[in-house]
Amino acid sequence: MVGGFPCSEFLIVHAAPIEGYGLEDLGVVSLGVGKVAAAVRCAELLNHRESVRAVLLFGVAGAFPARHRQT
Repeated sequence: MVGGFPCSEFLIVHAAPIEGYGLEDLGVVSLGVGKVAAAVRCAELLNHRESVRAVLLFGVAGAFPARHRQT
């Protein structure tokens, strides 16, 4: 439970694949990098889930060292 809500009622998302590394088994979803990619993917996810009370977006806002960035 988080704040009185079951965790299953949250859609937990991130942008870059490296941000969610190791969290795939917990239902954390990658949206893709960029506003449009994130908005489209988030809308798709919300259309397929019935009981989402909140979306939790986490990440590092592009603060990865250059060696971790995908080209």
